[in-house]
Amino acid sequence: MSGPGILALAVTGVLVIAGCSTGGALPSIGSGKASPTTSGGRTTTPPASTGRATSNSDEAPSPVGTGFLDNDNTDAVFVQWTINGGVVSGTMDDDEVTGTAPSEQVSSNDYTVTGTLTGEQIILSLAGGPQVYGTFSNNVLTLNLPNNNGTLLAATFNPATPTDFNQAVQRLYAKVQNDNQAAVRQQQIQQQIQKEEGVINQAATTASSDVNSLNNTNFTNELNQLQNDANQVQRDLDQIEKDQKQVENDMAQNSGAACGDLDGLMGGDLDGLMGGDLHGLLAGDENQLQSQINNVRGLEPTARTDVATYQAAQAKLPNYQPQNTGFFSGGPVQVGDVSSAESHAQTSIAAAISQGNAIIGQANSYRTQAIQIDQETTSTLPSCGETPPSPPSPVGGLS
Repeated sequence: MSGPGILALAVTGVLVIAGCSTGGALPSIGSGKASPTTSGGRTTTPPASTGRATSNSDEAPSPVGTGFLDNDNTDAVFVQWTINGGVVSGTMDDDEVTGTAPSEQVSSNDYTVTGTLTGEQIILSLAGGPQVYGTFSNNVLTLNLPNNNGTLLAATFNPATPTDFNQAVQRLYAKVQNDNQAAVRQQQIQQQIQKEEGVINQAATTASSDVNSLNNTNFTNELNQLQNDANQVQRDLDQIEKDQKQVENDMAQNSGAACGDLDGLMGGDLDGLMGGDLHGLLAGDENQLQSQINNVRGLEPTARTDVATYQAAQAKLPNYQPQNTGFFSGGPVQVGDVSSAESHAQTSIAAAISQGNAIIGQANSYRTQAIQIDQETTSTLPSCGETPPSPPSPVGGLS
């Protein structure tokens, strides 16, 4: 056969038929073929387990007669005819595989065949279409059929029975079933592969992000803010020292403003300024820095878990290269990357704790100096009746 669709194209004059039958009385087509369902000129025949005939009895009768068969793994063409005075008339059944797996099917077409036989030279027309030339010799029919590329293709039809044709059709159905099942399995495999690739990509992204975060551990902004807060506490101390000098000046001049200045020193600067800045600013930013440190510490076991998750996913498709390798130009993140990143993060944490506690310690020393100034100043003016306010508590250190 020249390929699927050759007979249908023959009717249109583009390509031609591929199959015919020996002489003899033309049997009823219905006795040898299941009733087709017609749709747009194309008929699709359902498969049959014993031939193509249908019957109301428990066992379908075997088809009769002989003919000519040309078939391959995509097409089966069977011709039956009668010859009367060199005039050929008959039918042709063409079953072919159409569509693409997993939607392949076996489609059927039935055509009338007319023509003439002169010696060994035969001229046939399929369903009134263009003439096809060939030979009929030694009970073998050969037809020159137009090919898709414009050339002629010699198709050979050998003697066969309707049973031979039915068996060829059954092989087409078996092929279609196998093709469709294989295509479905391949689709399922591909879908599973795509799903696993997605899992790998996501796991690689997450693991790389974790390790990147550990590698990029940096507390510079938090430490700078902490230092700014400590500087503000120092400025508060400078203001308290100025207030102390003002009280001392008032006392030296026997000014009645001494008690008022003392009240402002204790109630305003010590409690309002230093207490507010020490606990409202510095302590708040210390808590923020401690929270960041704790987050990094919590990320270390998370990173190890995420890398293990990635490696388990990658093991299912060892040859697949993840699309998202993040910071790692050499490939996906590995366990060794986590260890290196953890070491960097721990070093950064230790440095931040050391520097941060030094800043906090300096700020707390300003507090101690301020309390001492307040106590000394209050003790010099007992007649004012001022009681030193409760001093602000020191800010705790980082751990």
